Amino acid sequence: MLPVVPRNFEEFNERFPHYVLNWVRKHADKTAPKEDLEDWTQDLLIQLQHLPPTSKHRVAGKKDIVQTFDPHKPTNLPGRAIVCGGWLTVS
Repeated sequence: MLPVVPRNFEEFNERFPHYVLNWVRKHADKTAPKEDLEDWTQDLLIQLQHLPPTSKHRVAGKKDIVQTFDPHKPTNLPGRAIVCGGWLTVS
C-alpha cells in the first residue's frame, strides 16, 4: 500500500501525472490560451521539483517542495499559485 502523501516530487509526479495541469486549468483565467496553461504548468512543475538554494529545508536533506510537506503540521498549507499579468507566481 502506498503512503497517502508522496515522499518526493518524483513519486508525486508518477502517481498524479496530470494533477498540476488540472490544478492550473482550474485556477487560471478561463480565457487563458492553451499555450499559456502549458507554460504555467511547466513553470509550476519546475518550482515543485526544486527547493531554492537558501531554503532552510536543505539543511534537513530535502531537495524538493513535496518533501517539505508535513501532513501532521496544521499550519503547513499548500502554496497557492496566482496568475497575474501573464505570470504564474507561487506563494
